[in-house]
Amino acid sequence: MPVPAEFTEVAARVRNWGRWGADDEIGTLNLVDDEARRRGVASVVSGRAFALGLPLSEAEGIQLGFIEGRVNPTRTMVQVNVPVNAEEPDWVCFSEDVLTLATQCATHWDALAHSSYGGVIYNGYPAGSVTAAGATRCGIHRLTTVVSRGILLDVARALGRDVLEPGHPISPGDLDAACELAGATVEPGDILLVRTGQMVHLAPGRRDLLAYTFPSPGLTMETAEWFHARDVAAVATDTLPFVPARRHAAATDRRARLAPQPARAQVAPRRRAVEPPSTGPVRGLVVSRRGISAGGAGRPVTAQWSMRAWVSMRLRVLMPQNSKP
Repeated sequence: MPVPAEFTEVAARVRNWGRWGADDEIGTLNLVDDEARRRGVASVVSGRAFALGLPLSEAEGIQLGFIEGRVNPTRTMVQVNVPVNAEEPDWVCFSEDVLTLATQCATHWDALAHSSYGGVIYNGYPAGSVTAAGATRCGIHRLTTVVSRGILLDVARALGRDVLEPGHPISPGDLDAACELAGATVEPGDILLVRTGQMVHLAPGRRDLLAYTFPSPGLTMETAEWFHARDVAAVATDTLPFVPARRHAAATDRRARLAPQPARAQVAPRRRAVEPPSTGPVRGLVVSRRGISAGGAGRPVTAQWSMRAWVSMRLRVLMPQNSKP
């Protein structure tokens, strides 16, 4: 199936190739500058910090096998109270374990090398830059610590719902309504957290991974221009697919899947079904620490949010995706 002409036209309008130089490998994260970080720090009032990472555990994994090789984490103890000196078993002992996981199985950053089309990745680098040995261009090792202002856009509540309808296509108008509800103006370098309510399917006592995966609301291709016009650095949602999945994950609208979004991510309630505040602005400081997966197409991430208003969330952050024209 050829790339739709509409996609090509939108991609040309939001294209970031060369914007930060011919050698750039991090895309819209270049928008996170000193001013964006100061704005994030200034938004912190209570100073309360909340973890934004989905648990790296097999029991709480969200993968169902729809993407080959993307397995839930498994942890194995390889040493249990093993003495340093076998002749003195009651002296110093150590325990160690091994964690096996797909780097995109839960909370993670996606490198710009994660996806390609037409034989190229971001900024015109050839798709062949990624080999069995890893990514020589746009790898996850190019990502440093990310610190910027985060804004919660509660689309569900803005539309008068607790949870958006399954398969609901989030439009630019929906994002405008959520901004109005939040009392926030999006500025360059901001990280947006888009709430649909879909994480209700992962609440204790009613955990249903199939219902969480599809049908699912998501961001449409049209929102790419909305993000681009505001110089958004990264976007998060509380869904597994970033775009609307109306029936089966494999049947997701191909046009939307190709959408050149400036960033991708996921937000979810922490442990229990926690609702964000119904009134007042929801802004804060998002902090994602640097990982060590050199040459990878992605890596697990630990992030925190120090909020202006109380909210308990989890975040799966992905690297900004910038498209070929």
